[in-house]
Amino acid sequence: MAAMLLTGCGDSGAADPDTGAKTEEQGGAADADQTEASGGSKKIAVIRNMTSSDHTSQFFKGATEEGESLGYTVDTFMSDGDDVKMQNLMEQALNQDYDIWIVFGACCKI
Repeated sequence: MAAMLLTGCGDSGAADPDTGAKTEEQGGAADADQTEASGGSKKIAVIRNMTSSDHTSQFFKGATEEGESLGYTVDTFMSDGDDVKMQNLMEQALNQDYDIWIVFGACCKI
């Protein structure tokens, strides 16, 4: 199975201490402009191996809002703690054109 990779962009800009979000002066807009200039699909996969809960909904909502604010399309996937379903979701997402992967929760045996 292909290796899983979690990527992110480093930035010297500091985040707002209250929200953790970057302001335009701190590099948030520059990150989105750089992504647009590089072309590509601008897609993020957020995969979580946990059961549905209020926390999971909040996690997906926050990831989606932050990704979209940076110009990405964000797709969320949840395996409900089922390792076989998690393996299938990972396999499906590996075959799609995502720029960034965020994998959260106890992962399955591969």
